[in-house]
Amino acid sequence: MSVILALFTAILAVPADAPPAASPAIATVHFADGSQVSLTGWLFSYEFLSGKAGALPSNSLRRDVPELRIGNKTWPPRGVKIEIEYQTVERERDGENGEVVKEKVPRAVGLNITQGGKTAKVRPQAPDRKFLVGDEKSLNVLPRTLDLRGETMTGTKREVCVVSFSELADCGAGDDNRVVRIDLQ
Repeated sequence: MSVILALFTAILAVPADAPPAASPAIATVHFADGSQVSLTGWLFSYEFLSGKAGALPSNSLRRDVPELRIGNKTWPPRGVKIEIEYQTVERERDGENGEVVKEKVPRAVGLNITQGGKTAKVRPQAPDRKFLVGDEKSLNVLPRTLDLRGETMTGTKREVCVVSFSELADCGAGDDNRVVRIDLQ
């Protein structure tokens, strides 16, 4: 009985106007085909290859952070809108029979990042080496992609490729997976 009384007293001690618990940040990703997905618990994930000096980078690594980092500029994890501009470029790849096939693919050429009513236009540029691997000077580093990782509203883990920093990786060849805008709320 004293346990119930203590619990009841504790409940009454909470003020009626107590602020609600903070809701998790939501990133809404808009695709070129008009569809969208909302992610909670999201992080930006910078994928890069690394390798010892004198060797080709081959170890795939990631750096996960909540803020957007393009080049040496950083934007906060909330209240930001990112719009991605594309240009169609021609590239060559090996075909099924060993012949070289030319194809046209969309390539991100610019980012319009809006925060507090101000828009910064930047080109897709990988973060600096120190951000990716710290003070490790004995590694070769090759940045590949900027991804957004999180969970959908139904709890499914999802990773979306936002932009590519290298010809070795493509983001969004199809309209259904080409990101055109991200709203960070």
